[in-house]
Amino acid sequence: MKLLLLTSIVVYSAGTGTQYPACVSNDGANVRASHYPFLRGASWSAVNAFNEIIGKYNITKEDRDEALDKWAVDNDLLDVYRKYRTTVESAREERRKAILGTLDYLRGFFEKIGELQANKSYTCTQESDGIRELCSTLNFLERRLVDTLMFAYRTGSSEKVKKALRLVPDGN
Repeated sequence: MKLLLLTSIVVYSAGTGTQYPACVSNDGANVRASHYPFLRGASWSAVNAFNEIIGKYNITKEDRDEALDKWAVDNDLLDVYRKYRTTVESAREERRKAILGTLDYLRGFFEKIGELQANKSYTCTQESDGIRELCSTLNFLERRLVDTLMFAYRTGSSEKVKKALRLVPDGN
């Protein structure tokens, strides 16, 4: 059974006097206009048409983009829709670059840990202090990733760690 949660608040679109309820369902068929800023000011029929397009999960992304472009032209929302889409795509690219940069940084981080552990002239205290100092340079996300990887490194066999990190092909 699909749960549809209707709030008693009616959202008025800016300047048009058009109104529509703020609807959310667990299957994503109805979407609040606040999730898509270009829907503010859109008519109820435009919002429904938009929801129909994005609710079709079996069409290709290219077909969906074409349908959304046509929808935006038909509803006189092309400029705000394209601005939104450009913003979303650039944010996605920035996140991807940030993730890849973090992974590159962590590769160097683990190489430095390996150097500290391999240095036979260090005492155990010096090694621990060096690792602690190195860990103090990490931001929150890097720290969480390092903690997860170090846990896998400490608790799993080397083969399991290599498979988890996709360093060796899976035997399946």
